[in-house]
Amino acid sequence: MGKKRKTARSRSGLQAFTLCISTAMVLILLGLVVFTVLTGRNLSSYMKESLVVTMMLDQDMTNTEAMQMCKRRWEQTLRSLPRPIPSFRLSS
Repeated sequence: MGKKRKTARSRSGLQAFTLCISTAMVLILLGLVVFTVLTGRNLSSYMKESLVVTMMLDQDMTNTEAMQMCKRRWEQTLRSLPRPIPSFRLSS
């Protein structure tokens, strides 16, 4: 009878150890996910704020040609951006 109790105690001790390790691993992974999301958001904001665009123009280019070229580049940039998800409104 004493042997049965020892095996039951060792199993419960192993289960408690496994539970502790599993919980710690889940919390560590959850912390890494939150850290990655917050770092990515901050990095995205920093990149948007500090982005500099330099255009090299020809010497013989007129102001109207330069403005047209800038406008075309801007339109190409807008076309390349991902489309937002349309919002749906429910009529009441």
